[in-house]
This record gives sequence, C-alpha cells and structure tokens, in this order.
Amino acid sequence: MSGLELEDGLRALLETTLDSFEKLEIVRTLLASGRAMSQSQLEDGCGLSSELIEDALPGLLRARLVERDVVDRGIRLGIASQDPRFVALMQLYNEDRAGVLAVLSSAVMQRLRSMAARAFADAFVIRKKRDGDG
Repeated sequence: MSGLELEDGLRALLETTLDSFEKLEIVRTLLASGRAMSQSQLEDGCGLSSELIEDALPGLLRARLVERDVVDRGIRLGIASQDPRFVALMQLYNEDRAGVLAVLSSAVMQRLRSMAARAFADAFVIRKKRDGDG
C-alpha cells in the first residue's frame, strides 16, 4: 500500500468533495481537455458509464467544481477548480494515481466501518418499554 501523505487541506478535499473515483476521473478528464464536454464525450474520456457520471455530477455541481456550459451544452470545470488545493490534488493525482486512490480507498473504508459500527450499535439499543409490556 502506498505511504502517500496528504496535507490536511488536500485530504479534506479528497474525503469530502472528490470522494469517489468517478468524481476524480470526471474532473481529471475535463482538466485534460481544457474545454466543455458532452456527457458522451465524458463517458469516452473517463471510461465510465452514463449512470456513474450522472450519479457523480450533482455533487461536483454543488461543489462548483463543474458547471453546465449553456453555449456548448456540456459540462466544464467550474469556479472552484481554481482553488489551489484542487490544482495541487489534481497534479498529485496525475503524478501518483495509485497513491491518491489508496488514500481515497482508506477514507472510504473508514466511512464504511463507522457506518457499520453505528448500525450495529443501533441494533442493540434497548428501547424504552411501553406501558403494559411485561
């Protein structure tokens, strides 16, 4: 496993906004193209299905990393893509894709462990007995 260490700002961006492989690939493809792309061009460029792209786009739009281009009727990088943390993370992703994906995978596994622990704990919460229950 890669020993890549990310500064806190980059880690936070990766764990909150660019929290999936699909999101990383969409913005990487848009950054590499330097222009707005249609969904089918994104599919070809990313190698992702239309469903995966459709699932990832709302989060990227909310974060303003991408926006809809009304002239070209496509998707392009948004204003938040000018953030130095985003630029640094994408440069690192291009240089050490495996390292960035290892950090992302570790964060995803931690989220899953936390969710499983909460679900397990919730299953064993003792409910207050109702009147009439023995």
